[in-house]
Amino acid sequence: MAGFASMIDTSPKYLLLALLAITAIMLAAPAQSRSDALDHPLLSRYPGAETRDYRQVDYETIDVPMGRSVGAADSGFVMAPKVGDITRHFYELSRVSTLKLYENYRDAVQRSGLSIIYTCKLDECGDKNQAEQLGGLLSLQGSVYNDYHKPYFLVAEGKGSKGLVVVALFIGGYEDKASVQQLVVEAEPLETGLITVNSAYLTAPPAAAGASTAVEKHEDDSPLLPRYPGAKLQDAKKTGHETISLPKSIVAASGKAAMVDLVGDVHQHYYSIKHVSTLKLYANYEAALTKAGFATLFACELDDCGSSNQAEQLGGLVALEGDVYNDYRKPYYILAKREVSAGAIYIALFIGGYEDSASVQQVVVQTLPLQTGLVTITADSLSRDIEETGKAAVYGIYFDTDQAAIKPASKPALDAVAGSLRAKPNLRFYVVGHTDSTGNLAHNLDLSQRRAEAVVAALAKDYRIAPTRLAAKGLASFAPVSNNRDEVGRARNRRVELVEQ
Repeated sequence: MAGFASMIDTSPKYLLLALLAITAIMLAAPAQSRSDALDHPLLSRYPGAETRDYRQVDYETIDVPMGRSVGAADSGFVMAPKVGDITRHFYELSRVSTLKLYENYRDAVQRSGLSIIYTCKLDECGDKNQAEQLGGLLSLQGSVYNDYHKPYFLVAEGKGSKGLVVVALFIGGYEDKASVQQLVVEAEPLETGLITVNSAYLTAPPAAAGASTAVEKHEDDSPLLPRYPGAKLQDAKKTGHETISLPKSIVAASGKAAMVDLVGDVHQHYYSIKHVSTLKLYANYEAALTKAGFATLFACELDDCGSSNQAEQLGGLVALEGDVYNDYRKPYYILAKREVSAGAIYIALFIGGYEDSASVQQVVVQTLPLQTGLVTITADSLSRDIEETGKAAVYGIYFDTDQAAIKPASKPALDAVAGSLRAKPNLRFYVVGHTDSTGNLAHNLDLSQRRAEAVVAALAKDYRIAPTRLAAKGLASFAPVSNNRDEVGRARNRRVELVEQ
């Protein structure tokens, strides 16, 4: 047993040296397999033990069993959340008793200066089901399977240079084999500032739709939002002036989510990251967006994103491939917006994980005014439409959102309408106002009526068209000429029509 006491470094400088050591080792050997995974610098393996599973994640939350629930109806365990860098090992040995393992680990823990908070031996850990449950709480696989016989458990705490250090161990056996489920949690402050939004890009003139933009360090990254340090790009796509819908709610039981429909330059990315928690990723992205002046339109964290199926579906609505596959565990989602001089920028991020990996599904949409002026309205074109179909759509009459006052930019269209009316002095027309389906129907009926009346008033006052020739009527969204699912369709539906009486 004396030889095994060296399992734990008892130096008071342990934590700083250990963290430096594990960082250097991980950088030097990033492609370790589970079978040759490194031991934690604080706690080495028992001689002859083989690593069956291993996982290390930066800044994660984990519930640690701290004792038995006294008087609980289900005889469960008292759980305490711990936050920090988490390292977990599953070791397996042959022909070593669980008692010998426990006594060596306990001795090493005590010599290190850590304080044992709780320990149980054999029947003190409960019946077979309870012992199996206790082991499963530490197991990377969520179960110790048959390795719950002759169980031992301990949890210890101590003060490190950055904060609390927690060690938890479950030791169980089956036939001539024994296993160790080992957990080490090292508390440290959350490191943010690892992602920075390129604020200069927010104020730069927008690139032409479809133009490619290069970034010095990673040419496939968004020029606005670069990747998290160490992230690997799995897929990317950029499309100029495209329609896209982004979720602004969780996915309901019906399988649908509330969506915001956008038109603009769309840049999509799919990144994967090893050994970083979804919590740390989300905290860095959220901090970067907030610092850059983005407003959160919707966000959800963990269970607030719904069940496993709902979280997976939510991620699929953002993912380039339409599916996040296994990367929906411990999910986070945010949809944010910032107004800029040329329109608005929307950013959607779904972050999910699986085992020691995490992925980021990222969408950046820069909405830009659709290039207009490609079709010129003239008195002749309006007269021709009326002659052929009995009506003519006028798209150049502008109003502020939710207002009925005609904007000065509408003068060319009004000139054309007046010219067409003068060319047919004996005809009477309905001036019909149309809206898209956004908002309340009753309100839109009133709004479209007031806009039609404003056009009649302008034609009478400014162009001397006899009011008796014109009748205003508002139809709201009752007569669409396109869908109302995206901005392009809604823009086509917002119009004034001249209809021959």
